[in-house]
Amino acid sequence: MQIFLGEAGPAADAEIIALCADCLLGFGLTQQDFRIRVSDRTLWFRYLGSLGVPEAQAGAVLGVGR
Repeated sequence: MQIFLGEAGPAADAEIIALCADCLLGFGLTQQDFRIRVSDRTLWFRYLGSLGVPEAQAGAVLGVGR
C-alpha cells in the first residue's frame, strides 16, 4: 500500500522517517526499543538482476512476492 502525502523526494522521505521516530519516542519508547531500516526495492531488483536472478523471482528473494 502506498500513501501519497505532500512532496516527493529524499528530503520529504527523511522528514517522514524523523516524524515516525519522534512519534515512537513520544509514546515512551527509547532509541534502544526500535530500529528504522530504509531500503529501495528498485535498487534491490537491479542488484539481483545483475546477479542473474530473473525479475519474476526477485520478489520472492526479497520476501515481497505476491
